[in-house]
Formats: sequence, C-alpha cells, structure tokens
Amino acid sequence: MRIYIRDYVGDFPRYFAFIAAKDFRKLSDDQPFEWEQSRLEELGNRLRWGLGSALDLILREIRNPITIVALTALAALIVSITFYPATTLGTAAKVAPFVLKVKPWMVKLALYIVTQVTTVGIGLRGYGRLQNAPLYEAWKRGELEPVYIGDQRRT
Repeated sequence: MRIYIRDYVGDFPRYFAFIAAKDFRKLSDDQPFEWEQSRLEELGNRLRWGLGSALDLILREIRNPITIVALTALAALIVSITFYPATTLGTAAKVAPFVLKVKPWMVKLALYIVTQVTTVGIGLRGYGRLQNAPLYEAWKRGELEPVYIGDQRRT
C-alpha cells in the first residue's frame, strides 16, 4: 500500500503552509489554535529555533530603520569577506585578535551544521504535525489559518 502526501493535506501549497506555519489561528474567531505538540514536533521546533526565530524577528522588524541599517551593514560585511578576504581579515584582526585563530573550514563546518540541523528540525516538525490528529483534522476541515513567520498579528 502506497501512502501519498496528497492523502494527508492535498496539494503542495497547502502542505507547505501546514509545515511552514509558525502557529495557527482559528478562522471562526481569529484566536490562536491551541494544540498539544507531539514529541517530534517539539524536537523539530527546538532544532530550527535559532534560524527560525532570527528570521521571524527580522521579518517582523523589517520596517524599522535600525534593522535596515543592520542588514545593510551585514550585506557589506559579506561582500567584503567574499571579494576582499585578506583585507577584511587584517582589519578584523586589529579589532578582535582571536579572528586569526578561526580557520575557513571552521566557518564552513559551522554553517553546514546549522543548515543541516535546521533542515532536520523542519522535517521533524512537519512529520510531527502530520501525526498530530487534532491539529491535522482541524486543518483538513479548513478551520485553521496558518500564521507565518514575521506575522505582526501574533507574536
């Protein structure tokens, strides 16, 4: 017997909305939907917490001028590291000498680990949500609206 994802939530956009939602709201009264998270869903939320919460904060505060300046400075730093690594390293070493001890493979490994842990977290959270009967049934009946990251109405 084959199990298809369409048997769970229908088409891909609805599946993605179900998995990517930060929370859910009831359509009837626009109040938060409360459900007991499974262990898999809790583990998935914890694994994706760092990147997910940072992205949520950035998206909620994107109109704040300080956030715009900080993101612009971060982009300038990334461009500097990419195109002028020796100059950037020399300048950074004057400000923080420990930077000379950080090797490129260490940065690559850290980014790889963060990416993999976040991906596993999203997958576990999605699988946990599909296994959560009250949440899945309410979603299937069309009683819930997804609350995406960066949504201002519910923080």
